[in-house]
Amino acid sequence: MKRFISVICLFALIFTIIMPTAGQATDSLVTDKDEYIEGEEIIVTAEGEGKDWVGIYHIDDYVGTTPSIYWYYVAQDGNRSGDDKNIFDAEYTNGRTDLELLPADDYVIYLFANDGYDIISVTYITIITEEEANSNSATNNPQPTNAPAQSGISAPASVTYTRENVFPGSADGTLTITAASGSLPYSYKAYWANASGPLSGYTAFAPIECYDEVTEYQMVSNTLIPKEADRILVYAVKGSKISDPVSVMLPEGCNDYDFGTPLYEMQVMSDIHINVSQNHIHNQHFAKALEDIKSLSPNSVGIFINGDIADHSLEDEYKSFQEIINNAGSGTPPVYCSVGNHDLSYASSYEEAVRLFTQYTEPATDSIYFDQWINGVHFIYLGSEAAGLNAQLSNTQLRWFEEKLAENRDESRPIYVFLHQGLIDTVAGTFEYQKWHGINQSKEFADILKDYGEVILFSGHSHWEMDSLHSMKTRDSKLPTIFNTSSVAYLWNDNSMSSNIGIEGSQGYYIKAYEDKILVLGRDFVNGQWISSAQFVVMLDNGNTDNITSGGMVIIIIAIAAAVVIIACVVTIWLLKKRKNNM
Repeated sequence: MKRFISVICLFALIFTIIMPTAGQATDSLVTDKDEYIEGEEIIVTAEGEGKDWVGIYHIDDYVGTTPSIYWYYVAQDGNRSGDDKNIFDAEYTNGRTDLELLPADDYVIYLFANDGYDIISVTYITIITEEEANSNSATNNPQPTNAPAQSGISAPASVTYTRENVFPGSADGTLTITAASGSLPYSYKAYWANASGPLSGYTAFAPIECYDEVTEYQMVSNTLIPKEADRILVYAVKGSKISDPVSVMLPEGCNDYDFGTPLYEMQVMSDIHINVSQNHIHNQHFAKALEDIKSLSPNSVGIFINGDIADHSLEDEYKSFQEIINNAGSGTPPVYCSVGNHDLSYASSYEEAVRLFTQYTEPATDSIYFDQWINGVHFIYLGSEAAGLNAQLSNTQLRWFEEKLAENRDESRPIYVFLHQGLIDTVAGTFEYQKWHGINQSKEFADILKDYGEVILFSGHSHWEMDSLHSMKTRDSKLPTIFNTSSVAYLWNDNSMSSNIGIEGSQGYYIKAYEDKILVLGRDFVNGQWISSAQFVVMLDNGNTDNITSGGMVIIIIAIAAAVVIIACVVTIWLLKKRKNNM
């Protein structure tokens, strides 16, 4: 029965921050023990009245946004305050199928007040597999050899990294991980690292699932190795257990690059979904992103937001948006916006929605599609000409778009294009099975783009997190480079499709432009970290990183020419000798 919650409860968040550590539950909420084996009864005893309720959550769940897995009223529906309750006998929340059986991992049990999210008490439990329970029992006695790591799970037996030298500093290649004999983990965590451990300020790699003794993980294409890294650390993970790390050294000189000073810096984000209350988590995420940008990129030419500014197209939400920017203070880069479906779909009319968008985001025109030049760089903003989930692009807008692409064109210079909705089957969130593409004129739009390889297109709308497959689509003969811009408000991934549950998080890109390349660097704004698997490089000579090795191509051409000259000399000498012999 417990419903999906769309409004974040600040009070719950505050208490979450100050919640007691494991074992500090008050007498109003206790469990019969702290650790359980999968499938075992979990007995909860809670004291309360009225609509006070108990809910169990995964340790990573975001209370107030993510629904509980199981829940019950303490003193209603046949339950009495102070009675024991097997959590499996409580109400199950439909949609949390991956957690219905409470698989091995860490969980949090809350006692909330009066059908809300004010926390009365909290306690923590760990669920382990039967194999782990037997292993823990065995390791209570000294073992002569092969003792498991202190964390209760064996480290990988070996790790190798075969790098493809696509460009200086490229991470492209294969990470091969061999599990310890008889100890297959659920997954692995890998980090860029140095002698001190995982690099500070970087997330783990995108998830590495383990299905067999040997796991081959393809590094995300066109991504960059941090200059500070000299190795990769890999940990085996099984539920809440994590092994000691195993390291593999990076090839000598693989990240010995120096791109110099960028020509300019900027940031791209989308889906900020501002609400009226400044206490709303979306508003807080946006404010934190601005703070991050001011600190790291004081010379930024601008922050470009790719749609969904106001969560419900309300004027007061736009006022909150402006207030957040004003509160960020002097030194905040200018903010530029394209329009999203949320900006157009909830006002009294489409015309009123456009009026509010243009009034509060202040483009140079009263149209929802427009362009501008900043320091000689072309920025083009497209937008739907009708309310609704999908983008509706008229023939007039498409013709205008093609004309603008051709305006003062220089194929070695990027053209940045912003359209909130994504082009089908291009980047994360837009694939047919994910169902978050949404351009009604997708064929016509793609036909225009194919002739402009210097375009870098940013797609929002889907919220797909940057660790997802295909956050970047490299240029080919049909389309230019395209990026999934994720979301500042909250995140989504393939697992969210079945559960309909978002992921707490906030992401965007830092852009650094050079003469021959663009760095598109994924950023976790909440934790202030670079997203290791989203540190992308785009080459400008043809929009594809294949040509970053143009210097190598020159060498090949020279070598071929030299070979031709040598062969010609040999043939000439042979002919001269033959002629001399015939004289």
